[in-house]
Amino acid sequence: MPVVMFTLGLLMVSRIGYPHFAAQILTRKLSVRRFAQIVVLIALAFLEPIGVLLLGSAAFAAFGPVASLVKRVRGRHIHLPRP
Repeated sequence: MPVVMFTLGLLMVSRIGYPHFAAQILTRKLSVRRFAQIVVLIALAFLEPIGVLLLGSAAFAAFGPVASLVKRVRGRHIHLPRP
């Protein structure tokens, strides 16, 4: 647990960006598919709240570093000179 808390603390003060999901949901027009996904997630949260919160928190915490790494890798491939 101390390692997890230390890692989360480092992520909080890092320059790694995280999306603001509420703003994305509220500012965009929802498709039927996206609405169905949100309803299923809410239903799962009511059925198994601890598991959904644990999995959701872990996924959100991992999303920032993974997205940053993907952007960095893609950026290197984009900027390579073409022969």
